[in-house]
Amino acid sequence: MSRLSAEAYQKFARYLSIGNASVKIAQEENRRLGIPNWYSINGVIISDQELAALAKKRNSFFVKIINIFK
Repeated sequence: MSRLSAEAYQKFARYLSIGNASVKIAQEENRRLGIPNWYSINGVIISDQELAALAKKRNSFFVKIINIFK
C-alpha cells in the first residue's frame, strides 16, 4: 500500500478544494440561468430541477396528510 507524502497530500487537498469551489460556482451560475445540474443518485441520472419538483410534490403530500389530522 502506497502512502502519500505530506506535500502530495497538501497538493491533493488544495486541488480538491479548488475543484469543489469551481463546481459550486458553475452550479450556482447554471441555476441562475435556469440550466439544470445533473447528478447520478444510486445510478439514476436526475437533474436538480427534477429533485426540486419531487420535493415540492412530496411536501404538498405531507401538508395534505397533516391537514387531515388537524
